[in-house]
Amino acid sequence: MKPIKFKLIVVTGVVALVLEVAPALGQAPVIASLGSNGELVCTNLEPNTLATVEWAATVTGPWTNSWAGLAAVPADTNGAIRVSVPMFYRVRGVPPAPQPWSFVVMGDTRAKQADDPTGYNAAVVNPMAVDIANLTPKPQAVVVLGDLVIGDDNGSRTSRTPDLLGMMRNWKAGMAPVYDANIPVYVIRGNHETYTGLWYNGTNNVTTDWMTVFGNSLPQNGPGSELGKTYYIMLNRSLFLCLDNYIQDIPGEPTVNQAWINTTLASLKGQFSQLFVFGHVPARQVEAGWILSCNLPMRDAFFTSILNAGGTAYFCGHDHFYLLSELALLNGAKIYQNLIGASGASDSSGNPGKWSGVYLNANNDPVVPITKQYFPSFGYAVVTVNGPNVTQVWRFMGTNTPPFSEWPGSAIALNSFTSSGTPAKRNTAQVPVRVE
Repeated sequence: MKPIKFKLIVVTGVVALVLEVAPALGQAPVIASLGSNGELVCTNLEPNTLATVEWAATVTGPWTNSWAGLAAVPADTNGAIRVSVPMFYRVRGVPPAPQPWSFVVMGDTRAKQADDPTGYNAAVVNPMAVDIANLTPKPQAVVVLGDLVIGDDNGSRTSRTPDLLGMMRNWKAGMAPVYDANIPVYVIRGNHETYTGLWYNGTNNVTTDWMTVFGNSLPQNGPGSELGKTYYIMLNRSLFLCLDNYIQDIPGEPTVNQAWINTTLASLKGQFSQLFVFGHVPARQVEAGWILSCNLPMRDAFFTSILNAGGTAYFCGHDHFYLLSELALLNGAKIYQNLIGASGASDSSGNPGKWSGVYLNANNDPVVPITKQYFPSFGYAVVTVNGPNVTQVWRFMGTNTPPFSEWPGSAIALNSFTSSGTPAKRNTAQVPVRVE
C-alpha cells in the first residue's frame, strides 16, 4: 500500500489544513490539531501504523525530519542569520503489513425428517459449533448459506410443533458456543426457511419469524424490500455480499437482486480488496434443481458483476455435499462455485450426502464445470485471507474425539486458477430435477 501523506500548513499565525491521501482503502486518517504548545495530533490512522512527522519551509518542500540545518548556523558580518524554518508539517503513515485472518462458511444444517422436533441436525451442528469456537486463530465471522432448519418441508409436515420460529430458535441455541465466543454469525435464507404450505410466499409469517430470530440483528443495508435478508458486510477491507434467492417468489426460479448488486459494488468501489459472494442455490447445476441457471441471462449478468469487481468465487449450498468446481465461462473467464452444503443435512439414512459425480444440466447451460475438490463428509470450510491470497481448508467430522479435524491436503487457493482438476461428466438431457 502507498504511504498516506497529510499536510498541516501554518502561515503567519493562521493554521490551514491540507490533506493529501494517496490511493488507499477505507476511511481516511485525520490531522486533528496543532496546539499552541507545539503538539500535533493525527488520528484515524490504521492501528499499528508507523508514522513520521516531517516539515518544510514551503508547501512544495523539500521535506525533512532533521534539525541539522538549524544547528550551528554562523551569523554574517552584520550579526544576522537567514534560515528556512518549519512552516509546514505533514505526517507520513505506512500501514503495517496485513495480518492473516479467517472466516467460516457453513451450509445446509437442516434435519433430514420433516417432523424432526428440533428442526436441525443437532448431532452435527452442536459439536461443529464447539469446534468453530475453539479454532485458533479465532474466525472473524461465520456465514451460513441457508437451509438452517427443515421448516415446513414443502408442505409434507404432519405436525406443527415446533413451528419455523421454534426451529430457528433451536438452531441458534445449538450455535451458542459460536455466539458466546463473540464470533459474528451471518445467515441467509434457503428454501426451507421460506416454505409455507406447498410453496413459499414472502408475505406470510415465515418472514416475520425470520426477522424475529435473525433478520432484525443482521445489517440493514440491503434493498428496502429485502432488509434483513439481502445485505453486505465490510470486514478487514473485504466485501461480503449475502444474497437472498427467494425474494421475488417465482416458483422454480430463484433470483438475485442484480440492480442492488450493481449499485452496491459501484458505491463501494475502491473500498475493498477482496469480494466474497454468498447465496443458497448454485449458479451452475450440480444435482438439485431450482437454481440460478434456470434463468441463464440473469445468471450470466450475476457472474459478470462478480468478475468485473474482482471476485473469483461464489459460495452456495442446496446440494448436500462439499464440491468445489471451476467454471469455465463462454468468454474464457473462470470463477469458482464453492458448494458447501454438508454442514448437517443428510441423506435419508442420516449419512453425509454423496455426489454421483455427474453434473446435471437440465437448462442446457453452456458453462463447463471442472471438479477441483469433493470430500464426502459432514463439515465446514475455513477461508483464510492473507493480503491478496485467499486459501480454504475443509474441516470434516470423523470418529475421533473431538470429532472435527482438517481434511489432509484440502488447502486450496481461491483467488487463482490452475489447469489441474477433473473434467466434468455432463448430463445434457432435459432431466427431471429435485429440490433439496
